[in-house]
Amino acid sequence: MSLEIIDAAFLAGSKENLFPGAALLVEKGQETLVEKYYGHFTYEPNSLGTSANSYFDIASLTKTIATTTLLMLASQEGRLDLNQPARNFFPTLTPAHNYSITQLLNHTSGLRDWLPLYQQTHRLKKGKLTLESLILNEIQEKGLDRAKQGSHVYSDLNFILLGFILEKIYEKKLDVLFQEKVTGHLHIKDMFYLPLTDSPAGNKMIPVGHNDITSFVPTEFCAWRNRTIQGEVHDENTYFMKGVAGHAGLFATLRAVGQWVQEMLKAHLGNSTWLKKSTFEIFVPQTQPYFLGFDCPNTASLAGKYFSKNSIGHLAFTGCSFWLDLEDQKSIILLTNRTYPKRYDKTVFNQFRIKIHNLICEELQLA
Repeated sequence: MSLEIIDAAFLAGSKENLFPGAALLVEKGQETLVEKYYGHFTYEPNSLGTSANSYFDIASLTKTIATTTLLMLASQEGRLDLNQPARNFFPTLTPAHNYSITQLLNHTSGLRDWLPLYQQTHRLKKGKLTLESLILNEIQEKGLDRAKQGSHVYSDLNFILLGFILEKIYEKKLDVLFQEKVTGHLHIKDMFYLPLTDSPAGNKMIPVGHNDITSFVPTEFCAWRNRTIQGEVHDENTYFMKGVAGHAGLFATLRAVGQWVQEMLKAHLGNSTWLKKSTFEIFVPQTQPYFLGFDCPNTASLAGKYFSKNSIGHLAFTGCSFWLDLEDQKSIILLTNRTYPKRYDKTVFNQFRIKIHNLICEELQLA
């Protein structure tokens, strides 16, 4: 086993400005093989080094870790029929929006990949629409591409709606639900949403209850907000939604993500007292082309070539990912802030994703 080769690959990635900082956790079953922290928060001299106490914006990992997990629990509790139309929860949507909860989860609803919802801030400030009603109006008017219904189109809009559905089922805000039913139950203390409220000056929104942002890894200089984003969500639409959404918003340390991944493995093995194996298998079916809420490797997978088709994972725009192979029980969690100081074409970073996953598997004899 040669950790030096893995270390060198991360050092080279940082020198090539793919990311200032990174964190890596590799496990086999319940055994930790590697837990390493690389680089710094930024490229500036004397920048704080990444560590076990560093909080990363894990962006779209929220779709799986928060929203999908809560939907699994809602299904297990008999509160949710996955085959029911989403319109049952949104009566203002027209009959053309005839997709099911399952289709939202596996991205076959026909909804477009994204809409610039945050550009509607001025309409929200007029006070005539609630946040949810404004977003539903935008999805109604611009969100559906009927020609794509039934085809796989990865979409943030799917999970924005799923977040709203969870709040309707439980009559609680998504961040509260996540804390009560997921992190609270699993005793994961270093993973959470950062809800936002208007600042006293009224010129921006600020995190609620987290005054010290120095342990949060910065993500980008945002021209729209005119500041470097640190200790507040990177995704513009989630910021518009006051930091809490079904598609993005979670912050976490490396070990916190690892705790959740371990619980998914327990559920798969039938060893979880919290999530039943039968529930897990509904969301990770072996006879369907798409998992519900999880990514699975394909022929050009960013998990590299050593994860079986019976693997679950997800990627995040900020440069984070997790992969868990349900066959041999290996897992790799990669957290970075690749968007700092500004987002760039992710093609080069995706090549790094493939390279590092292959290298890890080869050097640690996980291939």
